[in-house]
Amino acid sequence: MGYKSILKKIRRGMLKIHKWKNSSDYWERRYRSGCDSGAGSYHRLAVFKADIINDFVRNNNIMSVIEWGCGDGNQLNYAQYPQYTGIDVSAKAVEICKKIFRGDNSKQFYCNAEGQLPPDIIGGGMTWHCL
Repeated sequence: MGYKSILKKIRRGMLKIHKWKNSSDYWERRYRSGCDSGAGSYHRLAVFKADIINDFVRNNNIMSVIEWGCGDGNQLNYAQYPQYTGIDVSAKAVEICKKIFRGDNSKQFYCNAEGQLPPDIIGGGMTWHCL
């Protein structure tokens, strides 16, 4: 049996087990089941990423950050941004972020799965993966 056949069987098996339609569906189900954004958004990895991004923002006088893939907002607890816009494919993640950061007018959140993006946003990428 060749590697292509093995990969097909693995993929077919994963789709049967998890039944995700797409990335948006995966994240929505994950957050609705009570799971979080994952290890990279918590503890030492979150602090490590925040230190690098905060230095970049500060050293380059960046006044506004847009993050595509804001997740459950835990990573944002370590951020030092003057203005922040978080976008996610999961409506549940956006709901969580809005609840956590309610009253903080420097932060706003949108779900791109629902067509809620502000008209001036034309593109972006997940912050950490772009650095």
